[in-house]
Amino acid sequence: MINFFKKNKWGIVLTILILIIGTSAYYFVNPLNKVKNNMIEENKVLLNPSLFINMKIKVAYTKEGSIKLFVNARNNGLAKLMVFEGDSIPEKETIVIGFDEAKMMKEEKLFEKIGDRIENLFNINVTIGGIINKTDSIIDDIHFISNENYNKLDGEENRVFIKLNSDNISKVFYYQNINEDFKINFSLSEGKIINYKKYDILSKSYYPVIIGSKEAKMMKEEKLFEKPGDTIDDFFGKDIIIVGIIQETNTSLDMMHILPFKAEELN
Repeated sequence: MINFFKKNKWGIVLTILILIIGTSAYYFVNPLNKVKNNMIEENKVLLNPSLFINMKIKVAYTKEGSIKLFVNARNNGLAKLMVFEGDSIPEKETIVIGFDEAKMMKEEKLFEKIGDRIENLFNINVTIGGIINKTDSIIDDIHFISNENYNKLDGEENRVFIKLNSDNISKVFYYQNINEDFKINFSLSEGKIINYKKYDILSKSYYPVIIGSKEAKMMKEEKLFEKPGDTIDDFFGKDIIIVGIIQETNTSLDMMHILPFKAEELN
């Protein structure tokens, strides 16, 4: 055994160095990879339904037709969330970003670290104040901003909203009138967009819903539906028919239900 190590010592040393460098790269080249599963679970527990009460949401549209969510939420709800870096509560000129959105923005070179400045982000100028630790919820894709910046932001209000289901789990909705052109650009992995219309089945009216990839997977696992064309009765007080599933976008769209109802029309 000793002779083996003597003969192969440089190979062993090289292997150890490769392991050290690889581990360092994983943790330091992209520090967002340091997030741990137990921290995700803790944030899930801290994701109190009260956070979504009186939450104001604006959706901003990129030139490519994707969407970004900007939210003004209650500070006492945000204060309970764990942060990966910085603060969880936005100040007058700062922005606090969900984990997945922050990772994407770093990859797009929009910022590198806490304290960096972004000019003219949908008509607001902000300093990066914090990154929320991963929650595996819509929070991961949200930009939290102050009330002052919310009022200045170039975005659309009352288009995206969040409802809590019977288990107090947040569900995200995008209001899309049946006779309205889509403002967002997406493709379907199942179904057809032309099927986004009202259906009368056995003297009952069913309204179309297009579902994001992550939400569709969850709903299928819960046996709520299997494929486009399936109906669900009393879905937040409405009878719906699934007409499409959106291809994965790695954005908030993956968790959305696109449907022809505003927030006040759903239970």
